[in-house]
Parts: sequence; structure tokens; C-alpha cells
Amino acid sequence: VGLPAAALRWWWDPQRRPRLALRQVGALLPVAGLHAAGGLASQAAFLHGPLGLAHIHHALEPAFALALHSLAFRRRQRPAVFISLFPAVAAAITAARRAGEGRWVQLGAASAANFCFAARSVAGQGVMRSPAWHRSITLLDGPNTLAVLQAGATLLLLPILLLSEGWRALLPCLHENWISALGTTDTTGVLITEGYLWRQLLLSGLAYQVYYHAAFLTLASVSPAAHSVATHARRLLLVLSSSSLHPPAPAPWLDAGAVSLASLVLHSWVKSVYWRDGLDKSR
Repeated sequence: VGLPAAALRWWWDPQRRPRLALRQVGALLPVAGLHAAGGLASQAAFLHGPLGLAHIHHALEPAFALALHSLAFRRRQRPAVFISLFPAVAAAITAARRAGEGRWVQLGAASAANFCFAARSVAGQGVMRSPAWHRSITLLDGPNTLAVLQAGATLLLLPILLLSEGWRALLPCLHENWISALGTTDTTGVLITEGYLWRQLLLSGLAYQVYYHAAFLTLASVSPAAHSVATHARRLLLVLSSSSLHPPAPAPWLDAGAVSLASLVLHSWVKSVYWRDGLDKSR
């Protein structure tokens, strides 16, 4: 969905197409690699344990983003800013200990995804704000930066996809997993048909693109750490609200989700206090 949408936007308004030299394209490839690696690691985390627990582990990305942002831009943070994230780290580790088989694999995959996405955000913001990549020349605003990273990630992942899944991976309706799913039911008892799969594929791709479009618009205006806090507070609210709307019994990691959400709120408050008092200029 992302690349066709970008192509349509650039066709409709050619003046908004990115203007990149070959050297600049090469410099963006590592950032696109981080985008692709983060997506792979994130999916691995979802496959090796409960979905809600994976979201709790992903909520540690603000800690990675804060550390990388401080190192990349040489900005010292107050100890209280780091300490405010300790409850989220402790909650994720405690939740992993409560989980069953594959818990540490899930935590490791989520941590790898957190590192890749945090590094991508820091590097992507560096591109969007660097004088050498001035937007008036390259036109790399939030949506265009996302589109370029998606194109690079697609080119990097395509050979891996073909080697691991074969050419049928390019045509979902011919893939063995697609065929084997037909005639079964989903977790809510709905019959899975061709139309059902195409609809879910389109809606998930559209939702993914809208989310990332908004995320990169936000990233163009705030620090990677602040961006991560907002993103992963959404994850935790999703876990807690879905569990309350769909009992039967609270999962053992819901307490960890509540602690992680409280930790992110505390972190945002501490950052806002220092910023308001002129002690923190990292926003």
C-alpha cells in the first residue's frame, strides 16, 4: 500500500518528488536497512509469544531512543529522565519471566526491533534536519522520507523473501499458507474465504501505512525519544483496553502493561518539567 500511494502522490504532484543524488541514496540505504531489520525482528517477537506480551516488550523502545538520541546529538540527559523508565524495563523482564516457552526469544527479538527502530528514528530525523539534506532541495519531509525508506527496505528484503519463500511469495493467493487457510475459521469463528483474506490484507496494509505516515509527520517535529513514548503508550493502551473489552480472565502480564504505561507517563512528565524549566532542549 505504501509504495503505490507514494507513486500516486508523486505522479499527481511531480514537484513534491524527492530530489536525491546517487550519493544521498547510498547514505539512506543503511537507514532503510534498519527499517527492514526492525520489521523482521518485530514480527519474530509476535511469533514467539503472546501478542500482548510482545507489545509490552516493544514499549521499551523509548529507552533505546533516549540513549541513542543522547549519543547521536551529544545531549546530556538528567538522571531522573533515565530513572523514570526503569519501571518499564523491570515490568518487561518480570513479564518475560512469567511467560512460557520462547519468552527470552521474544524479549530478544523485541529488543532487537526496539534498537533498529530507535536507530532508524534518530538517523531519519538527522536526515530530515541536516543542513546538507535541506528540505527545500531534497524535499525529504516526513512522508517522503518514509516512502524512500520503504522503497529501500523493499529492495533489501526482496532477495531474502525469494530465497526463503520462493516466487509464490510475490503472489499471496498462490502461497501454500494462503491455500491452507481457506475453509478454516479465525479466532472469532468467522469462515476464512478468498474475499476475507484479501480484505484483511488490504485493511492491514492501509492501517500500517496511515500509522507510519502520521508517525513520520510527528518525527519531523519532535525528538525520537518523545516520538517513541507516544507510539508505545498507544501499544500499552491497546493491550489494556482489548483485555478489558474481551475477557475472560486478565493475562498475567497485564499488570506489567499497566506499570509500563505509568512509567511512560512519568517519563513524559519528567521530560516536560525539565523542558519547561529550560534544563532540557532535546525536544
